[in-house]
Amino acid sequence: MGGHAEESLIGTARSRRGSALVVVLWALVALSALALSASVGAVVDLRLAIRHREHAAALGAAEAGLAEALAALRRDPLRAASADSVLGSGAPGSWVTRWSPAAGRLHLLSRGLAGSAARELEAWAEPGETDWRVVAWREVR
Repeated sequence: MGGHAEESLIGTARSRRGSALVVVLWALVALSALALSASVGAVVDLRLAIRHREHAAALGAAEAGLAEALAALRRDPLRAASADSVLGSGAPGSWVTRWSPAAGRLHLLSRGLAGSAARELEAWAEPGETDWRVVAWREVR
């Protein structure tokens, strides 16, 4: 009788170890799923951050284009009498600004590019006492 009880205890111990192994394996599966979802979320956040950075750089390039156009008009005021443009490129992006006279004002359209992003600014400038000054502007896209 003593031998039968001993075999029963060994079988119970093996059964417990098998159950513990199954529980640990399921815990590893759950942790792997959590890690995978966290890495997917991190990739999405990284892509959004890159897109935001590109759009901010494109907006900055468009603003630089407006500033450069006004500086070109300061250097050569006769350019304001006809439609003209200035082009530029820099480290964060490139830009093009075009202007045309309209009812005593200048209508300026500046497009900035950075990566896959493009931003456009539209501005209206009036002649001041010594210089052109921007009286209105809006972001087109």
